[in-house]
Amino acid sequence: MEYILEISKRERRCGALLFMDLDHFKTLNDSKGHAAGDELLQHVADRLKKVFRAEDVIARLGGDEFVILSGHLEESEELVINQIHSLMLKLRHVLGEPFQVQGETYHLTASIGITTFPGMAESPEELMKQADTAMYKAKEAGRDGCKFYQPQMQEFADARLQIENGLRQAIEADEFELFYQPQVDEFGRILGAEALLRWFKKDDGMVSPAEFIPVAELTGLIVPIGEWVMREGFRQLNQWQKAGVNKDFRLSINISPYQFHQSNFIELVKDLIAETGVSANNVTLEVTEGITIKDMQSIIDKMAQLTALGFKISMDDFGTGYSSLTYLKQLPLSELKIDQSFVRDLHIDKADAEIAATIIAMANNLNLEVVAEGVEEESQLRFLIRNGCEVFQGYYFHRPMPAKDLDELLLGNLVIL
Repeated sequence: MEYILEISKRERRCGALLFMDLDHFKTLNDSKGHAAGDELLQHVADRLKKVFRAEDVIARLGGDEFVILSGHLEESEELVINQIHSLMLKLRHVLGEPFQVQGETYHLTASIGITTFPGMAESPEELMKQADTAMYKAKEAGRDGCKFYQPQMQEFADARLQIENGLRQAIEADEFELFYQPQVDEFGRILGAEALLRWFKKDDGMVSPAEFIPVAELTGLIVPIGEWVMREGFRQLNQWQKAGVNKDFRLSINISPYQFHQSNFIELVKDLIAETGVSANNVTLEVTEGITIKDMQSIIDKMAQLTALGFKISMDDFGTGYSSLTYLKQLPLSELKIDQSFVRDLHIDKADAEIAATIIAMANNLNLEVVAEGVEEESQLRFLIRNGCEVFQGYYFHRPMPAKDLDELLLGNLVIL
């Protein structure tokens, strides 16, 4: 890097540095073992050599991180960017072909950060930092893509690091709290509630979940945080059951894909059930469609084990991600949640109304329960009832609230009409 950077400065020619991170590689490593991970890395290296040129330097930093230094210097930054875009198209195509790992087929995507030189930085260290920052932006944008470094990205990177450090402290300092949003029938009778994580940072007030959940996912901190959410949710549910809440009351808890794919997830859930004394029959585990992009058979097996314990499995935010009717047929689901993005405008947007009605009809035909979230207007509620939805969640009925406020609703026999 020092050599190429020196030449580019002296000859006033431009190059690029690419930082590539394999998406969800840890899932394969954790589920299939390091030998499988090593085999996949070797296949990736072989394919990288097919895409990049002889004068480019391809290196593996460690883990699942690769760096490519473009030694083919161009006359302008614009030419470099055009070259890189061309190489990215080839790379995406090459990585898109299935990999055979220990006799099994594996699909792979990568997140890539790119920075150019010498204009963007004076040293290899700066370039590495910039490309790494851009790679994280690619991950935050949904993975399976590339991002070029821009100076303002460093501000985002600094903010992300601040949130990451804050999350580590929050776990130690007990700064998290669960709020609960009731799920009701059309008359407002409470059937259950969804547990929602809130972070009240000391001296700074509440941090939005939209800010900290993606960082927790990217850093793996979602695993200890997710364990805390389950333990606290189970403990609270046990308290409500002891206080005499309706025996059919259900608590819904969100499980992130990263958390679900941990090899010890089933054992952890069993331990928490035993520790808190709660009945799995009163718990719904909500997963998102993103969970289904890896090893379908493994997911089916895990879900089957969970349903055998008594849990219900709900597909959250249905219709916003990798929707496939195959998933609905194969996965042992009990419930679909209509995402609030379809509910929000269904009373004024015909397309959203059609999508919501179709999801309800499909779920009813498959004997799945349906929960509509984001219900805020009476007109939305009427439409959903008319089309066969029976469970609702949203500001029209209740905002998320601390456990003590839900105590009054559950145990004070109050009904909001």
